[in-house]
Amino acid sequence: MRKLDHVLEVFDEALADTLDAALNGASVAEKQRLHEHARELIAGDERYLQTDPIVRELDANPFVPIAVQSTLASTLHVLATKIV
Repeated sequence: MRKLDHVLEVFDEALADTLDAALNGASVAEKQRLHEHARELIAGDERYLQTDPIVRELDANPFVPIAVQSTLASTLHVLATKIV
C-alpha cells in the first residue's frame, strides 16, 4: 500500500487546480496560458506513468488485478484532448 501511496502522491491537485483556474480565467489569454500549463502537467504525468518501476510492479502484482498505468494514461489522454 505504501508503494501505491507514493504513486498517488505524484498525482496531486496541481492539474485539477490548473484546469479549475482556466475555467474561471478572466481573459482568453489567461485561459490559454493555464491550458498550456495543464498540457505540460499532463505530459509530465504521462512520462511518469511510462517510466516509474513502481507503476509496472503494481500492474504486474499476482494478488489483485489492477491497471494503474492504463487507467491513468487513458484518463490523462482524454483530458489532453478536451483542452482547447
